[in-house]
Amino acid sequence: MFSYNRTESKIPFHHDILNQWDTQKRINETYLLRGIYLPDNGDLWKATVMYSPHKSIYAKKDVKNGSFTNEGGGFSFNLQWDKNFDWGKMKSVFAYKKSGNEIKHNENNLYAYSYSGSSSVNNHDWCTSRNSRSGKCTSSNLGGFGKYSTEKETLTYKQDYNINAFDIGSTEHKIGFGWEINDSSAKYKRDTDSYAYTYKNDVLKSYIWYPARNVKVNDTNYAIYLEDSIQWGNLNATLGLRLDHDEFLGNTNLAPRFSTSYDVFGDNSTQIFGGINRYYSDTVLSYKLKNNINKQINYVASTDKFTVVNNQSYDVSDLKTPYTDEYVLGFSQNFYDTIFTFKWVNRHSKEQFTKAKSYTTDADGVRTYYMSNDGRSKNNTFSLNIEPKEPYKFKHANILWNLGAQISETDTNMSTYDDVERYNDYDAKAIINGKLKDISELPKDDYNVPWSAFFELETQFPDLRLTWNQRFSYTAGYKGYTTDDVYCPGGDDACGDYSSVKKVLVYDEYKQGSYFMLDWHFAYKQPTFKEQFLEVTLDINNVLNRKVVASSYNSSTTYKMGRNYWLGISYNW
Repeated sequence: MFSYNRTESKIPFHHDILNQWDTQKRINETYLLRGIYLPDNGDLWKATVMYSPHKSIYAKKDVKNGSFTNEGGGFSFNLQWDKNFDWGKMKSVFAYKKSGNEIKHNENNLYAYSYSGSSSVNNHDWCTSRNSRSGKCTSSNLGGFGKYSTEKETLTYKQDYNINAFDIGSTEHKIGFGWEINDSSAKYKRDTDSYAYTYKNDVLKSYIWYPARNVKVNDTNYAIYLEDSIQWGNLNATLGLRLDHDEFLGNTNLAPRFSTSYDVFGDNSTQIFGGINRYYSDTVLSYKLKNNINKQINYVASTDKFTVVNNQSYDVSDLKTPYTDEYVLGFSQNFYDTIFTFKWVNRHSKEQFTKAKSYTTDADGVRTYYMSNDGRSKNNTFSLNIEPKEPYKFKHANILWNLGAQISETDTNMSTYDDVERYNDYDAKAIINGKLKDISELPKDDYNVPWSAFFELETQFPDLRLTWNQRFSYTAGYKGYTTDDVYCPGGDDACGDYSSVKKVLVYDEYKQGSYFMLDWHFAYKQPTFKEQFLEVTLDINNVLNRKVVASSYNSSTTYKMGRNYWLGISYNW
């Protein structure tokens, strides 16, 4: 099977102060090739190749020649071999995945000019920010941070074994075990030096030097697991253990896994289910990489000295592995051939990596903050799902439906500022709801949606080989944040006397109203030869063309896609 998908958009961007328009662009493509091979010995081979390139052009608000491109994507290959033995089954997997991005600014250096005092005069013919009261130009900025790239590669080797079921007394056992190795590497590369200069009233005050670097780090994770699925009468329980070891952290962790279900009357009409599981984080390679690239060289004109700046250490090698405990409890009830399922899921993430409040000070007076295991988050999700056991059959059509609702609440003490690509672009301070704070205090981006509901209606026309699926969804209002970025001082009243070389992120809280959406999906199958067939699909999303805010940044509001059409063609054999 081969499939190709491409999305392309052009987004006009207006610089309010520069009074000019730029065109932002987004291009995303996906090439997918999948095949299955069945040799005469009964084995099964599956192979999947996927290539997903992308290219985007972004504008920086009111920064002269400040645009930049983000080009990259990913490639993955997955080979699976299934083999049956007299005693059970074996599944072997080899996988390779590579992803990366190259950020290229129009200019190699950033020049930030700020002006203060009644006698100061801006000698440049462009302006980046103005005083909100007087309208006087307080800063003029030009350029960017040159070119740099990041890349990550992962090799995965994995085998799963399932032994044929056997009895011990009145219990039936199905034992499974396996192992997995993930060998990962990450790279950061900057070809040429880049400088961020700060001027005040046209006098050079300082600059930051980002030296050319070519950094590569590695990490390897090992895992083995053992589980036993036990059936005793109407009770089923799966008991398991997973042992993980991470070379970088040097931690070995044992995670228990438990799930159970009880068929109350033995006829699948009433079932109670639950589970208690622990999941440890995957590789923490991104922290190892950031700790090797975040050091910068700062020159201060008043002292005529160079200083190594490392205000944030990302060394987590002596910390514990973050993990999440998950608790599940629910029941399902068959009532007049309709299944009602209620489920509660509680996830409690503990010992997550976050910036510690304490710091050390070196001989030059530079403060260095470190990472800690003080991060935590809690999530409670309650869901209800109702659907018939079988479709309703009529003369020319079959009808299926599905009704669901979900309530979710999340509480966390962790911010979302954890992005290698954005590290070079923003200052260590941020303005949050009108107050200047440390960037580590940024609010989370995955906002709580109090509740949502949906209704799906699927109509099948067997004679026409056509299926029409309709999804009606409702999302309740929630709290979000508009985002912007400014230069201090002058860009925002909250800056006060604080002077920044790089942009300061601005987050202001707002309330997103509730909204209703309708999506359609059509699928048509045309038989060709034996069991082969050609399938044509058409998706019409946001049929009612609702206008829903997705985000707001740089005084520019981005909306969820209006009515959009997706056409797909596949040949299956």
